[in-house]
Amino acid sequence: MLLSRIYFTMLCLGLFFPGNAQELRTSLFQYQMNALSINPAFSAYEAATGFEAIYFGNFTSQGTVSRSALVNMQGATKKGGLGLTFNFYRNGPLGELNLRPAWSRRFSLQNGNLLSFGAVVGLNYFDVTNSIFSTVTSDFVSVDGGFGVYYRTDRFFAGISVINIFEKSAGLDDNVQNSNPQRENPYNFHFGAIFPFVDNLKIKPVVLFRYINVYQLPDQSFQNLSENYSLDLQTDIFIEDTYIIGLLYGFTNAEISSNTTRFGVSATYVFGDFRLTYAIQDNIQSNNSISLPVSHLIMAGYDLNYEEEGNGFRYF
Repeated sequence: MLLSRIYFTMLCLGLFFPGNAQELRTSLFQYQMNALSINPAFSAYEAATGFEAIYFGNFTSQGTVSRSALVNMQGATKKGGLGLTFNFYRNGPLGELNLRPAWSRRFSLQNGNLLSFGAVVGLNYFDVTNSIFSTVTSDFVSVDGGFGVYYRTDRFFAGISVINIFEKSAGLDDNVQNSNPQRENPYNFHFGAIFPFVDNLKIKPVVLFRYINVYQLPDQSFQNLSENYSLDLQTDIFIEDTYIIGLLYGFTNAEISSNTTRFGVSATYVFGDFRLTYAIQDNIQSNNSISLPVSHLIMAGYDLNYEEEGNGFRYF
């Protein structure tokens, strides 16, 4: 029992390093049918008007290591779209509440293709639980921002976005900056396509490449404490537009911590405008004696009257 508690404590401590944090709080599975949380320009996509709720957690025999809840809501307007992302995340003594309203402007191109530009502002509240592991002793807040570009055809999509391009906090002690929480400023390149394979069977490969600049609060100030690069590859298999099987492989090269490799599988059931997803993701860290916990994802989504209006099935 003592050894297992020591292991659990070491694991929690390991999660505070930036190389681990990004891999344990997000997954490409979260963006399978909605990219709003990584690209505000996605809010202009008329077919995706609706909402989505996602739970993503990591567990060991001792309990929950980290957990997050993500809610995406969006609606198209006449010339663009509005979106709202709510995210809760807790890892050890530090919890985050993020509220991110997004705005986008849509432009119609030839052959019905779509190009949109979007911007997002983040309002963040950090809940600190005092413990022997805490480096911050009181709650604080911050504001951040980002922007994105999204392009879509009937069979292809691509997006580029920058999140946390600036961030300024309040209520954080500047005199102990070296002990303040570290944050991530990701540059995302996200693209995919849908290919008919045989009758009632389609394949959608998706790629997400990220360059992640790690900085330290109280503000972003274009710091560069370290750099991470990640690549995730996902293949979704659509069966009769009712069942979706997803396969995931990804890796992260971290500058100051161990590299991470990810494997995952998901299953989605689509009925009408609703969809339900369960996924599991395993994280393997090299050059580290601590094994990262398995991640579980539960997701529910609803597209507002999309198929009822005769628009067909939405693959992106």
